Amino acid sequence: MKRILIIYPHWPPSNLVGVHRVRLIANELHHLGWNATVLTVDERDYEEPGDPDGLKLVAPEVKVIKARANPVRKLLGKRMIGDIGMRAYSALKREALKHCRDYKVDFAWISMPSWYPSLIGRHLHKQGTPFGIDYQDPWVHDLPKQISPFSRAFLTIQVAKILEPIAVKNASIITGINQPYFQGVLDRNPQLKSVSNGSFQLGFSHRDHEISSPDLDTPWKSEQRAFIYAGAFLPMSLALWQRLFTAIGLLKIEGKLDPKIRLYFFGTGQTHHQSLQVMANDAGIGDVVVEHSERIPFLHVQELLRRAEGILSIGSTEIHYSASKTFQCLLSGNKLFSYFHEASEAREILQACNADAFHVSFHPNHQADEEILQIKQRLSCFFANQTTDWSPNLEPLEAHSSRKSAEALIQTIEKALNAQ
Repeated sequence: MKRILIIYPHWPPSNLVGVHRVRLIANELHHLGWNATVLTVDERDYEEPGDPDGLKLVAPEVKVIKARANPVRKLLGKRMIGDIGMRAYSALKREALKHCRDYKVDFAWISMPSWYPSLIGRHLHKQGTPFGIDYQDPWVHDLPKQISPFSRAFLTIQVAKILEPIAVKNASIITGINQPYFQGVLDRNPQLKSVSNGSFQLGFSHRDHEISSPDLDTPWKSEQRAFIYAGAFLPMSLALWQRLFTAIGLLKIEGKLDPKIRLYFFGTGQTHHQSLQVMANDAGIGDVVVEHSERIPFLHVQELLRRAEGILSIGSTEIHYSASKTFQCLLSGNKLFSYFHEASEAREILQACNADAFHVSFHPNHQADEEILQIKQRLSCFFANQTTDWSPNLEPLEAHSSRKSAEALIQTIEKALNAQ
């Protein structure tokens, strides 16, 4: 069998979203004739709380190497160097070079963010190991208008413009969740036009959804009708949330919102703008919304999605954004209200699955009032007790399964290796 080294700083018991892309693909590679070894950072050096149950999601065939990271550096109480990839860079580089030298690795695949471990690829190339870089998010991208030029986010983008060309210079492949995630790097670096590239979604595994959490406490009362959103409050999704909350507020004013309805938001995180709870208060629906900004374990999310009456999936004003959470929402079996950019790939997936009965498309050129009216109409149907309009066909989802993603990665790698 061939050998692949996957470099990604987080791994179960880490509960970050990016872990699942790497995990899902790594789990499948032994079926495709590749021995997978994951090089990651020891969980003792993570800043985020872990989830021990996440280890249940890892296939026994996947080997794991753990490197230690330096402590978080602070100045006057402020976090100065915290990025896990930066803190562990030297250790990851050392372990990667040693492993590739000792085991004659056929290929190294570096997924990001964190951005900085991508720079390890050039050292592997010098040693004779071909490598590829995977974009779970665009490295260089536009920032929201409210971001200050003196902010950490702005500085990060300026650094990215310098480091990205160095990281990708000798890459054999470029991959990403979809083409727009990495099209920018291809355009900015002409030498990459001849490099093999491939796109594949974060994907899903049916095995994940067969693991239940029966002892998990349900956070809502039995008489309440719970609807869930699980995921981050993205900076570029602000306009969508404002329109959504305005529409819900109108339903409440008109007496068309069942008082038993509760909207639960999990893992929304910290943002540069006000929280969803504050926005809900301003829209007059603070008593309807319950926000838990902390991330909850992956398996707990699956369990709550199954127990809820319905699910919300909100996208972004950016075309490239593809809501990977769409897969777990659909696999829960519950009805889904979705709100994405009109050109989002997630929109196409919902359409293919006949799961867009409660979908609204964000149109950049439409008037807000026009879109709010459409949201209000769709939500009115979505919140209704009857679900006759919800009859998804999940067969098209199989094109985005973890096995298909792993196959796409290996095809992209083998195309590059055969061209050498």
